[in-house]
Amino acid sequence: MAQGAIAQEPPPVPATATVAKAPVAGEVAPNAVETPAANTKADSKAHSPVQPSPALAERGPSVFLVPDAAGVLQPVLNLSLERLERLLAQDQANAEGKRPDYALSLLAEGEARTNDAELSITVDIRALKAGWIAVPLRLDEGLLLPASDRYVGAGSAVLLPAVGARGYVCWLRGEADAQHQLKLTLRVPVIQRSGETQLRLTLPRASAAQLKLHVAGDRVEGRATEPAALDVEPVVEGGGTDFRLSTAAERFELSWSHADDGSVDDRQALEATGAISVHIDGRTIRTQARLSIQSLVGEFSRCHIRLPVGAQLVAASGGPGYTVQELRANDPDAPAWEQNSAPGSVVAVRLSQPAEQAEIFLETERQLDEQAALEDVELAGFMVRQARRQAGHFALAVEGDWQESHRPSCPRRWELKRWWPPSSTGHNRARWFAGSCRGLRA
Repeated sequence: MAQGAIAQEPPPVPATATVAKAPVAGEVAPNAVETPAANTKADSKAHSPVQPSPALAERGPSVFLVPDAAGVLQPVLNLSLERLERLLAQDQANAEGKRPDYALSLLAEGEARTNDAELSITVDIRALKAGWIAVPLRLDEGLLLPASDRYVGAGSAVLLPAVGARGYVCWLRGEADAQHQLKLTLRVPVIQRSGETQLRLTLPRASAAQLKLHVAGDRVEGRATEPAALDVEPVVEGGGTDFRLSTAAERFELSWSHADDGSVDDRQALEATGAISVHIDGRTIRTQARLSIQSLVGEFSRCHIRLPVGAQLVAASGGPGYTVQELRANDPDAPAWEQNSAPGSVVAVRLSQPAEQAEIFLETERQLDEQAALEDVELAGFMVRQARRQAGHFALAVEGDWQESHRPSCPRRWELKRWWPPSSTGHNRARWFAGSCRGLRA
């Protein structure tokens, strides 16, 4: 046959044909058939692999949203997270190593009333450079009374609300190493919570900060958040109690409560251990508490138990060997620390016979309104007033948009805060927690 016939009609390949060994360069494979160059080029195009499309990549500039001093998000171009962290660390190092513009000390004196405390605040400031300097006074929780600020010094002072934040800022002008004094009258709210009265205040960064507060009542117990030194001094003339607090913290909390007035024998020394189960469903908090109360000295016949904030007794009118009664405001059987508390916040437990140990079961319920649902909710709030030592365990079941938190400064307090707006990413599923609470009373 002619060569052209072979090119037009190639011989058929057997079905059982195998792949032959690749020929070595310069060697002709057996039974190889030459193909015109044009056909080889077309065949290589037909069998060439598909080229992948280019990968998606961000084309600059990169945009980050960073909050400014007023909390408004501002766009920042081409700033990576690593560089942002380096800049923040550098700024903090510069702030710590930078020479301060001033040094100050603060003294607050006043008297606590039912709903607020009026404080006279004296701030002594030493300017470390000439010209205008800004001194953040903070005092976020307080309200400055009209025409109550007074300046003493060789320069001038302007007191203004802080921009984009709560509190106050004082602008001072004078010579370097000049002494300035600012006197203010502030009204700070006090909060009634769990049978205690609390005062919170945010202070400026000071070398020394002191608070002297007078409260009504001769037998008052107090505590303060650390780091702080608290002295409690009964007032002989005129009655009442004085608190003297020295703190290095920029935000402190002072709490106090009235000791028992003798309606229950104050010589009792009890120890309480509790097992508490809390279930939260939406705005309803249901709590079951089983308290084991034991006397450390002899027998006891009754005691007072403070309930969690806002909780009302729904069960436990009594049990084998004891009765439970809610104490109302101005109840003649209520101790002094209960006279101004909310109705039902304390119950009186009476044993049918004096005993060294008793098991008490309580069940409470609290309905949260719209405002209370947006604030912190205290959980582990049961407290036996005559107990010198208290401890316990609790289980918590949560359904809804709530976030649990623990306050280390108060070891017996566990709190929940509601997510707002409600989350759709899984926070509303049921969740279980377990923990412990403890407390000591001198």
